Amino acid sequence: MFALPSPIQAVVFRDQPVFVKRDDLLHPWLNGNKARKLQAYLQHDFPGVDTLVSYGGNQSNAMLALAGLARLRGWRFLYYGKPLPRTLQTHPSGNLQAALAQGMTYIAVQTFDFTNFPGNVLYVPQGGASRWAEPGIAVLAQEIQEFARLMRLAELGVIVASGTGTTAFFLHRHLKASGIHVFTVPCVGDSAYLRQQFSQLAETSGEHPKQAAYPHLLESEKTYHFGHLYAEFWHLWQALKAQTGIEFDLLYDPLAWQVLLQQRHILPAHLLYLHCGGISGNESMLKRYARFCTMLSS
Repeated sequence: MFALPSPIQAVVFRDQPVFVKRDDLLHPWLNGNKARKLQAYLQHDFPGVDTLVSYGGNQSNAMLALAGLARLRGWRFLYYGKPLPRTLQTHPSGNLQAALAQGMTYIAVQTFDFTNFPGNVLYVPQGGASRWAEPGIAVLAQEIQEFARLMRLAELGVIVASGTGTTAFFLHRHLKASGIHVFTVPCVGDSAYLRQQFSQLAETSGEHPKQAAYPHLLESEKTYHFGHLYAEFWHLWQALKAQTGIEFDLLYDPLAWQVLLQQRHILPAHLLYLHCGGISGNESMLKRYARFCTMLSS
């Protein structure tokens, strides 16, 4: 199903050598951390299930990945989200358009009840944040360990951009014994929000939240609001693409790379950046940045 292991590319960006784990290349439309988090749903048998249900944003990368998962499994996919803006209702674009083409039914709601699903329904939490994400991320950890062994790296730091923190949490769980350190940048909320997410993941996956070990948090020197547009992010994303030849996600990666560069002095000698995919969402983000840049120049 997936092109495993994903390749690792050595790049230098602004005088910083970094290995990039190209999970964006795992599959044409089911890739990145979503592919890792959904791997168990592809491999496990779910007798009686014919419908997949989830909830989230109308341009979510997870939404598109779940639409692909449902299509591969032959399930209906019902996705709940906030009412769509009029422009998206009449002219769907980006991940929404792609997910609808995969067969998704979008149901607009103000609130969503996460309980009392019938037996034929499989519910996946927003962003795939559940214990089911662990098996696929454990495979990712094995790939990273093998890379470090083959390269004879005495120390290695893995950098992960975090939304729900699921990838960083389970990656740290499976790498901590090897001495490989996982660093993560909170992109959706602040560090307090991410610690809360870690605690919930610990509890639902069999650990006591106060006894669980969590990834290292790297905070930005400046406060940014998730989903907002920033000129420095746009310029950084363009420079990354020009200098490395790799297209990164416009929503998470610019902040994660900025923090990596700001705090490189406290990081291990060797760094591996996990490309979490998500570039399908760049279509809508590029349109937003085009309007944003026009406003800045006017």
